[in-house]
Amino acid sequence: MKKIFNLFVIFFCLAAPVPSFSQEKESAPPDELIIANKQVLYNLTEIIDKGGKRSTGFLFGLKSDSLILIRSNEKTYYSLTDLLDIEIECDRRNFKGVVIGSFAGAYLGNLIFFDAEGQPTAYWDNEDAGAKAAASVLFAFVGGGIGYLIDAAAEVRQEIFSFRSDVGGTEWVEELQRLKEFLLGVERENMININFSLTQVGTRFSEIKDNSSISTNYYYNNNYGGVTSFNLLRKIQVTYSLLNYLDVGGSICWIGEPSFHSYLYNYSASGTESINITQKYEAFGYYASAVYYPFKTIFPKILAWSISAGIGIADVNYLFDYRRTIENYPNIIEEDTTKTIDENVFSAIVSTQFDLYIINELSLGFVVDYVYVPGEMPAIPNTDIGERSLSNFSFGATLGFHF
Repeated sequence: MKKIFNLFVIFFCLAAPVPSFSQEKESAPPDELIIANKQVLYNLTEIIDKGGKRSTGFLFGLKSDSLILIRSNEKTYYSLTDLLDIEIECDRRNFKGVVIGSFAGAYLGNLIFFDAEGQPTAYWDNEDAGAKAAASVLFAFVGGGIGYLIDAAAEVRQEIFSFRSDVGGTEWVEELQRLKEFLLGVERENMININFSLTQVGTRFSEIKDNSSISTNYYYNNNYGGVTSFNLLRKIQVTYSLLNYLDVGGSICWIGEPSFHSYLYNYSASGTESINITQKYEAFGYYASAVYYPFKTIFPKILAWSISAGIGIADVNYLFDYRRTIENYPNIIEEDTTKTIDENVFSAIVSTQFDLYIINELSLGFVVDYVYVPGEMPAIPNTDIGERSLSNFSFGATLGFHF
């Protein structure tokens, strides 16, 4: 059920329509000539004046609050104070849907089909990695095709500007500003940001696999397989741009670590020794988050560096069980260490992230985070693996969607 819930959250986040994108420019002063950007320059335009007369020409620009059309190979000026409506035919075909759909398709395909079976959240299973890489290309192709179809169906074919309100009034001035921004290709700032983190988590699972005191010929692990500590769904964060340099919102973090079971059986003249080690750690953190962009006004639009922090609650379900039996008939010695945690606790998360915007609505980035969870994992007896915090850190990639 948790996996179904996770997928529902992701599909909901990606279901919002994607606005069009063009290069942002500074708005021009009222008396400066504004030449329409190349996406709409010379597009067919129809105007309706206050006398009901319709005129048609090719869009050129705006000067001194007069719309400029090309008619009979000459510039013709129409005062906006004499106009009621402006209808501009526009064909803005591009490949935004293909780009966004390809990344989303590859990500969702891997998340749904290629996480490690029987493990918490979405830890990557490294078995048959080559075949999975090939399948990712197929997922990207399908996602790109769907994105293209959605983009084509939602394509705006006509832009309408209405100046029917009182000249100089608030609505009239706002419509004039919208017309200027349209001609310049200015797009308003994205207000909603959705980020998915895919990270390598620092886990005890990695520690025990790499530890020479456990990874010996005596030990048999029945659920390592190709499991890794790379989590395809470390965190989802949704924020709203409250200020130019500050976002607020919330995040869900999958804190749990891969489960493992190790078994040792050793026979000697002094008797037989068997050791069973089992750990299961599943946890979800829910946080109210704030994201700060310290260099928002310095970095170009395609780059962003942010620092974020969040506080909230973590739902922790942890089990550690260590059992050691030494048999030297008729003597039997047994050792047992068990720890169980099943509760909601205070938790916090901090991270820093660097993003590169592929297009205005899609970014790729690098993130480092640390999640605080109170409590300790017990040491593993007869090894050099000591106590370890339930907290963990991770580093890896981010996939961002911006609306």
